[in-house]
Formats: sequence, C-alpha cells, structure tokens
Amino acid sequence: MVSVEHSYEKPGDYVIRLVPDEGAKFWLEGSTNGTCILHKIARGSLENMIFSNSIYKVELGRGITSLREGSFCSYTIKNVTIPKEISDFGRGFQKCYALEYLAFPKNVDNLMSSAFDGSCSLKRVIFADTHLFLEQYAFYNCTQLEHIVLSSKVKVHGAYVLAGNKKLEKLDLSKQSTEIGESSFYDCSNLKEVIMQKTLWKIGQSAFRSCDMLQEIEVPDTVNQIGSYAFGDCPSLRKINIPEGITTIPSSLFYGCYSLQEIKIPSMVTKIEGYVFNKCYGLQRYYLYPTVPPTLSRSLDLAATEGIVIYVPKGSLEAYQTAEYWSTYADYMVEMEE
Repeated sequence: MVSVEHSYEKPGDYVIRLVPDEGAKFWLEGSTNGTCILHKIARGSLENMIFSNSIYKVELGRGITSLREGSFCSYTIKNVTIPKEISDFGRGFQKCYALEYLAFPKNVDNLMSSAFDGSCSLKRVIFADTHLFLEQYAFYNCTQLEHIVLSSKVKVHGAYVLAGNKKLEKLDLSKQSTEIGESSFYDCSNLKEVIMQKTLWKIGQSAFRSCDMLQEIEVPDTVNQIGSYAFGDCPSLRKINIPEGITTIPSSLFYGCYSLQEIKIPSMVTKIEGYVFNKCYGLQRYYLYPTVPPTLSRSLDLAATEGIVIYVPKGSLEAYQTAEYWSTYADYMVEMEE
C-alpha cells in the first residue's frame, strides 16, 4: 500500500508525497499554481524512477488538474484514483505495465498521444459522459484490454488508438464520431463484432487491418471514403458491404481476406486500385453494378479463377470484355438478370 500526504508549502506550490511500504520516498512537485505535477529528479539522478517501482496504488489528491509526461513511470502501479478536478491526463501513466483498471471522471477532456501506450495489464477502461478526444496511440498495445466503455461524447480520432489489443472482442462505435482514424483498431486480433455509427463518413487506412477473428461487418451507407488496407489481412472476414457512395475502391482493401466469398461493387464506382482482391482465395462471385467499366490501375490479380463468376449489368458485357485489364477475365463474365 501507499500512504498519500498532501500539503501546500506556500500559495501556488502544491506537493504530494507518496511513501511506499518499503520506506522509499517518491516526490512529485507542483508548478504553475499547482496545475501540473512533475518528477523531482533528486541530485540529477533517476532515484525517483527507482523508488516508483515500490508503488502499487496512487491516489491523486484534490487540486491536481493535469499530469505531465512520466509523472508516474512504474512497473508495479495497479490502481489509480483519479480526482474529478483533473482535465488533462497527459502521459502521466505511460508504460505502467501493471495497471489493470481505469475510470475517468467527467472533467478529463484530452488523452494525449501514447497516454497508456504499452500498459499491457490494463483490462478495463470506463469513461464518464464527458467530451473527450482520444489521440493517437492512446491505448496502443494494451494487449489485455477486454472491455472499454465509450460514451457518445468520447471521440476516437487518432491513429492506432486501440491498435494491438489482443483481448478486445466487441466494439460499439454506434455513438462515436463520424470518422475512424488510420489504423485505429489495427491488429485487434480477437475482435469479432463491430457496430458502427450510422452517420459515419470516413474509415481510415488500415483501420481494421489484421483483425483475425472479424467475420462480418456492416458499413453504413453514409461512408463515402475508405482508406487502403482498411479491411486487409482479415482472414476470417466472410461478409462485408461497400457503401453506395464510394467512387474509388482503394488499393489492397480486401488483401488477404481468405474467407470472403462474394463482393458487390456499387454503381457509382469509377476506379478500382491495385491489389484489392489479392490473396482472396475464396472469392467466387463478383457483382459489378457500374454500367461503365471502372478504371483499373493494373490487373485485378484475382487469387483464384477456377469457378469464379463476374456478373456485369445487362447491356454492358461487351464493354467489360474489351476494357483494359478487364479483358483478361472476359471468359468469366456473364450479364445479370434484370
């Protein structure tokens, strides 16, 4: 356990002393009217860093409103009590490898990039109903995170926000912002279910790449921009839709989606970039709804051709069979029934 002592040595100078059981002392010293706490590096050494590894619980007292980078850098801290006055969490607990649970009060409005990067024991995170932006790498490589509650006011904008989480199985983004950032959920290898915001308009590059267990996903019709590799290397993905507003299918969108069996290309698509269906070994049925063949930047590189059928609009068969790069697959094309 850790005893926590608070004192004001003088106006604007707020001091916390944490005394671990072992007797080591860990000091954090306030500045700028007590709004931040920082390391006090004794005699230019790293004694504070060493002492901090005797601390198992941190209780932050009233009066602290923000944390600076490295305020607590510890391998042993498991529990943190966060006062309601804190608004800026900074990177105060970055790489606290033993931290297991976090509950954020209403006043927290910003989690800096890499705020909890590498907190590999973190299992549960709850946010109060507060306006909060999660910046890039906020919970990157929190490999044991099983549960995260995101209120409607918490916005997941940054790249790699939850990337590398190996235990997370479900993501409810239905109350989230209208944009999913680059690689936000990259390598969430146990993710099985995703519920998206109905007014979502953008899915960033590699947003769900390498989500090994993801089998089905419904993309809202409001989405009009998808980044390359957004669903690449999802070997279990069997069913997905491309929204009607998409005009360009980005490169490698379904690269390595071995289990995908059919795909429908919306009527507004005018361009399909390279490697979209590369290594999609199970893909057998292609439904192409554009009446004018979309421009291809290169060959489709279909992983398998035996047994495939490429369905094209009635009256467009010749156009597809003679179009550049499409002509390679002319023998597999048939017209759709009206």
